[in-house]
Amino acid sequence: MLVRSGRAGADGLGRREQLGKPAVSPDPEGSRHHRGATCRRDADRADVARPAVDGTPPTAVHGTADPASAGNTFVSPSIGAAADRATSEPQVDAVRLENLWCTRLEARGWSRAASNYLRVSLASSTLATYDRYIRDFFVFCGARGVSFPPDDSAVLADFFMHRCGSSDRPHSTVRCVSAAISALYEAFGADNPARDPFIVRLLQAIVKGGTRAPMVRSAIMDVSAFVRMFQSWPDSAELSTKQLRLKTITLLSLALMLRPSDVAPLAKRYESSTGVISDFVMSTDQFQFNADGSLGVTFLGVKNDSQRTGFQVTLPPSPDSKLNPVEALRIYLARTESVRCPTTKPAFLTLVRPFKAISASTVAEVLQQAITAAEKFGLPTGHRPKDFRPTGATRAVQLGFDTDDVQRLGRWKTRSVFLEHYVHNAIQSSYTEQMLK
Repeated sequence: MLVRSGRAGADGLGRREQLGKPAVSPDPEGSRHHRGATCRRDADRADVARPAVDGTPPTAVHGTADPASAGNTFVSPSIGAAADRATSEPQVDAVRLENLWCTRLEARGWSRAASNYLRVSLASSTLATYDRYIRDFFVFCGARGVSFPPDDSAVLADFFMHRCGSSDRPHSTVRCVSAAISALYEAFGADNPARDPFIVRLLQAIVKGGTRAPMVRSAIMDVSAFVRMFQSWPDSAELSTKQLRLKTITLLSLALMLRPSDVAPLAKRYESSTGVISDFVMSTDQFQFNADGSLGVTFLGVKNDSQRTGFQVTLPPSPDSKLNPVEALRIYLARTESVRCPTTKPAFLTLVRPFKAISASTVAEVLQQAITAAEKFGLPTGHRPKDFRPTGATRAVQLGFDTDDVQRLGRWKTRSVFLEHYVHNAIQSSYTEQMLK
């Protein structure tokens, strides 16, 4: 990687005033070994670190400390031709946000434990998405022979056009790419050209001019098909463990409007003493069986719980024993108690040893199995596990339950998202007749 002093200060058109030494000229061959250049650090010391995107410890470089160039260090991708693919691919794969964080923070004197802790600030799926777009940007810059990340809004404008212009609905891609780009420049301590007002206008134009299809909302399922299915099954106590797990998760997903990641949280725990990152687990301690037959549930580490305060909800029982999620859960937890880890106490377990907590993907598979089974009882084909959440929300509102109570029960952060994206319009069939009388 070729390191050069960064540039700071934008005039809105992408022109920058050079700070520090001029940029190092890129290797014209593009496939030679990368050469280091002096970089600056925001501390009054002569030993500074060269950012490394390969995850290796920073290499000390001696130079004159210059607080004015704090953190503005850029890397120029020297991606070779096809013959040099073996060198470039590992290089590209190493461009990860957490590597950039660790390199910059360790150069500032942060401990490895503290800089590693930063990974937990983003969900694993979010971090992976950011890394994918950042690597795309790295390759894009390399193909054009410009420094990475560039301090010129013109390069960024072309990248947004390249990455977002082919989507039928570019809005989501624009949001994700913008967030990844912002995280990238933050990691380098550099001015973000995405804040250029003309870039902002370009992104608005991409969304307005590039959208060719409306947003496809999740479908609403016919709950009666699941009702008929479970009523045809034996009582919960007589089901196999696999059937009982499917029934329990399905009924809870309908009644509590669950995502798969509510049952198997994607959040991470970090043990600073060991550096070990582990998954949040929905444990049996998060369920409380009340004397009136209701179920208290605490959701922790799920979506919208960024402060880890948790969501506490109460689910009343059903008088029909074959459709009572509270009773099904009680029987399932009692049956699996002997094989449950006494430390983490995962609520829902795999079916084979060592009986670990199930993953969100396994929850989705269980729900898809329930959907497939319900198709034999009249459920139309084509539904997916993500349809459970809007199905529960829409049905609850249609039945006349208070929308505020339903929103709290379903753990929606804002009323607008709840009503506009999850509660489907279901106007009475007599509407047109009554309006046109």
